Amino acid sequence: MSFMNSKAAATVANNAINNAWGDQGGQLLSNQGIGLMAVDSSGLTIDGNTIQDNSFIGLLIDLAWWDTTQDGTAVITVRNNTVNGHGSRRNFKRQFIPQDATITNENNVIPPDGPDAPGSGPPPPVSVTRGDSPAPPRCGDGAVDPGEACDGNDLGLGRGCKSDCTISQGVRQLTSHTREICGAHYDGTIRCLGMPGDHFGRQWDPQTDRNSFEAIPNTLDFRHVAIADIHGCGVKEDGRVWCWGNNATRQLGRGPAVDQVLDLEPVHFPGLDNPEAYQDNPFVSVHTAGDGPTGHSCARQEQGQVWCWGSDGTIGVLGLGRAINNEPFSPQPIRRSDDQSILITDGFWTGLGFSCASVDGHYY
Repeated sequence: MSFMNSKAAATVANNAINNAWGDQGGQLLSNQGIGLMAVDSSGLTIDGNTIQDNSFIGLLIDLAWWDTTQDGTAVITVRNNTVNGHGSRRNFKRQFIPQDATITNENNVIPPDGPDAPGSGPPPPVSVTRGDSPAPPRCGDGAVDPGEACDGNDLGLGRGCKSDCTISQGVRQLTSHTREICGAHYDGTIRCLGMPGDHFGRQWDPQTDRNSFEAIPNTLDFRHVAIADIHGCGVKEDGRVWCWGNNATRQLGRGPAVDQVLDLEPVHFPGLDNPEAYQDNPFVSVHTAGDGPTGHSCARQEQGQVWCWGSDGTIGVLGLGRAINNEPFSPQPIRRSDDQSILITDGFWTGLGFSCASVDGHYY
């Protein structure tokens, strides 16, 4: 017995549904051996039935293509039924159930599911053939259905899911410098246009690539970018900071200082060496500034902590105190002049010889 794409109220009550096999009563299109199926349906009450000894599954509810936007919330009630004789995890199987669906399961006599076999994981979904014209995907329900590249917020921060459930390929954040601009795209790449330099990465040709807007090599999953004269940095989806370009003043956050162009690598912050630290308090923006001898970088976390590194420029640019023998700084959190920590929740900016912050309506 089967219901497919049914939206009218219906009751299946007091039936004996047994021994479905081959092309008998349990068959739906190409699926065989299932006692009772409810596929992409709502308004059903399954009450007082005895479902036993079918060759594949006793009772199956599958809402993979239920269109919540068009048809509303799916509601199915299963009560007072006896379902057995189908093996572990095959008496009553529910799959692809939307979060807002209401499946009421009460007063049924159904043996409990057994544990998964060691190393096997949960059983895969049952294949259900819906014919040549299935119901449309549920675009907008937050779950990726067949035919959708994304849906709602399922891709996380920095991913552009459009209203038709396709991924946006546009720019989500732009930054500029003297003669160039770079953008963090929704596809995760960083693309630049203008006069290439070390801040574009060492594989760029200044004669041929200045107008190409090609992606900086190996930039994936970025959502924020900043560039300076000879280096660049970005924030990835996981909240970590990566930098690339010239490291003459340790502006890439790695040492020792070397006047060479380096490939992008993550910046390591003291005390933030495990993924959980970035999940709880990810970096949300990065800031770069300075020319060759004064290059520096800063990054701000979601809760307001700001870290800076690179050249202090002998004038306290980084907010870390006066450098010893003008040595560049490794990444450190900035502090007030009285050595107290400070959370910068309003805004933060860097320039050629300065850094500024807005805290509770006051500028520093």
